Amino acid sequence: KIGATFDEDIVQNYILKVLVPDRLKKDLQNTKLFLDSARCHMTVKVKSTLSENYIDPVFIPPRLTNLLQPADVSWFASFKKEYNAKWNKWFIEEERTYTKYGNPKSPGYSRCIQWLSEIWHEFSSDQIIKSFSSCGIMDQFNLHSALSCMLKSNTIITDYIDEIDDSDDIDSFETNDNNLFEHETNTLSSVSPQASYSPSPQTQPESSVSPQASYSPSP
Repeated sequence: KIGATFDEDIVQNYILKVLVPDRLKKDLQNTKLFLDSARCHMTVKVKSTLSENYIDPVFIPPRLTNLLQPADVSWFASFKKEYNAKWNKWFIEEERTYTKYGNPKSPGYSRCIQWLSEIWHEFSSDQIIKSFSSCGIMDQFNLHSALSCMLKSNTIITDYIDEIDDSDDIDSFETNDNNLFEHETNTLSSVSPQASYSPSPQTQPESSVSPQASYSPSP
């Protein structure tokens, strides 16, 4: 790919080259893929690819990723902290090079990708597994404190709601607010009764997602 835009082609490529081979290798059934509501995740092309490969998408409502998306809630902060540590170490210890205008050069894409790869391979798989429980996807008994407080009080605490949908705003995507709690395929509320807040809570179906059948959309 020539450009750096995160679009439906990259999402489809990830599905076909990462998710599908892993699903087939592990012989997973009823596989669910949890995604935020970025527009590139919800195109006809992407949904068709998922359907053709027996992967059921579950879309996290806009502006609620910091409450309901495992990566945002449990381990992005640790990941970014490790990345910043490597960057600072390079900045302090490595010999600097400069552009023809006298500006210091960055470490470069190759080195940054290497850092990210090292961090990912050293990352705790237990932390990733637990993150699905803390967001109410696997069970309802180990919710993180903010989500637990909201569900017990049946109120949304605005301090915890993103003012913007980070995934879309940063990468110039758009979201459809009509999909806040409902979607034609699936929503987070249909996976777990404690996975999202509803203004008029009703009895909802239990989650039947297995740990092996859940993915975090982190290509």
